[in-house]
Amino acid sequence: MYIVGIDIGKNHHEASIVSPEGKQIGRSLRFATTHKGADSLMSFIFKNIGNSPCVFGMEATGHYWYPIYSFLKAKGYTCLLYTSDAADE
Repeated sequence: MYIVGIDIGKNHHEASIVSPEGKQIGRSLRFATTHKGADSLMSFIFKNIGNSPCVFGMEATGHYWYPIYSFLKAKGYTCLLYTSDAADE
């Protein structure tokens, strides 16, 4: 299964895709914290891995993670949240 890691930020997020073999797929995507930005994330996913199954992981940073988390959950994706303590390990 592919893993999409999202670095959460106030104005922008950054996403990277990792293959089941542990290799990064393509370059990362920096996208705005808007609906248009979320749509660009979906385009990025489909361009790189098509409809292959994937899981999303992100740090629960302040309240900035909630909109993209909700967007992805509404689309049926599995989303894993991490605290900053867990992300440091």
